[in-house]
Amino acid sequence: MAVLLVVLDHIHTCVKGGYRRVDVFFVTSGYLINSVVLSEMKSGRFSVTDIYDRRIRRTFPALLVMLLGPPL
Repeated sequence: MAVLLVVLDHIHTCVKGGYRRVDVFFVTSGYLINSVVLSEMKSGRFSVTDIYDRRIRRTFPALLVMLLGPPL
């Protein structure tokens, strides 16, 4: 959603302020990631490898779709 708003802003549609929405997305995402890291550290289960493993499993399918899909 955030990326779509930035694209619409770039092509000069009536949608403005896409960059602010992306900033809000990054702040929210950082907050959530930090809360997961802190809770894992408190419980003694923190592992950098696990964090990257979860991120790769979450983002890799979308990356494959983007790379293998037909160009627009």
